[in-house]
Amino acid sequence: MAPVEDISDNKNIILFNASKNEIFKLNDNYKIIQRKLKLYWKIIINKEDISSQVLKNSNVVILPGSQNPFDEDELNALKSFINEGGRVLVLLTESNQDDTSNINILLEEYGIIPNMDCLIRTHYYKYFHPKECYISDVVINSSLNKEKTSINIVYPFGCTMSVNKPAVVAFTSGSTTFPVDRPLGALYYNENTGGRLIAIGSGHMFADKYLDHEKNERFREMVFEFLTTTDNLKVIPSDHDDVDVWDYHVVPDTAELSERPKLCLTDAISHTVSGDYSKLFDHKMYSMNTSLVPEAIGLYEKLGIKHQTLKVIRPNFEAPLPPLQAA
Repeated sequence: MAPVEDISDNKNIILFNASKNEIFKLNDNYKIIQRKLKLYWKIIINKEDISSQVLKNSNVVILPGSQNPFDEDELNALKSFINEGGRVLVLLTESNQDDTSNINILLEEYGIIPNMDCLIRTHYYKYFHPKECYISDVVINSSLNKEKTSINIVYPFGCTMSVNKPAVVAFTSGSTTFPVDRPLGALYYNENTGGRLIAIGSGHMFADKYLDHEKNERFREMVFEFLTTTDNLKVIPSDHDDVDVWDYHVVPDTAELSERPKLCLTDAISHTVSGDYSKLFDHKMYSMNTSLVPEAIGLYEKLGIKHQTLKVIRPNFEAPLPPLQAA
C-alpha cells in the first residue's frame, strides 16, 4: 500500500485521492493549495482503491471532484471512516446527465443531495462568465465562521444542494445569484466520535485560478480549521434555521421544449382540434399580403390629398465644369 507508507513524522496526514480520474489535481490546478497545506500537514496522494487500510493512518481525506464511480466496498470504507471519527472533504462541480460519479450515494447517507444544476449570477459584476458567481452576501454557518465575519467569495462552475438532517447548511448563494439563497455547501458532525464531513458544490473555489480571488483563501482556512481541529464542536440545529433557504423550484427546460413539434398547440389542448390542420395556423400574426392596401388608399381622402399616378421627374444634374470643346 504505497499511499500509506512513510508516516514516521508527527504531522497530520491529509490523504488526497487521485484514483477516480479527479478533476482537481495537486500537481495541476491545486498547486497553491498544496503549497499552503504542506506547511502544517503531510499530504499523501492515493492512487489505489480506497479501503480501511488506506484510510486508517489519515486524519483528513479529500475527494476532489471524482469522475469515476466508487465501488460498494469503497463507499462503506468511507462511511466507516466518518462514523469512527475521520474527516472527509468532498469537492463537487456543476453536474450533468453524463456524470458517472456516484459520490452522491455517500452524501445522501448524511442528508446531503447535490442538485443537477449550476449556479449563475443574474447580472455582470467583476467576472465575465455567468457561472463565475461573485457572492457578497454569503451566509456562513457559525460552526465554520466562528467570528461571524462578513466575507465575499467567488463561486465558479458549481452546483446547489438540498440539505436535510443530520447535515446542516454550510453556506448559501446570496441574493444576487440564481437560484437565490440556495445551499452551496453542507457539513455533518458526529458528536459521539467527532467524525466530520463537508461537501462543497464548487471545487474550483480552491483552484489556482480562484483561490487568491476575493476571500476564497479565508473561506478555505475556515473549512480546514473545522476539519482539522481537535476541539469538541457543537453544531447547533438552530443554525440550519438561521440560514434563510428558499425552496427549490424546478422549471421547464425551455431550450428542449422549443425543439419539440407542435409546441404552439399547447393552448388548444383543452379545446376541440379541427381536422383541417390549415385552420390551426394564425396568419394574422406574421404574414405578407395586400390586406392593408385599401386602408392606405383611404388615407388620401382623409388627408385631403389628390390620388393620382406618380410621375417620373426628370433629374437636372449640375455640372461644376464647363462643357468640353474641341481644341
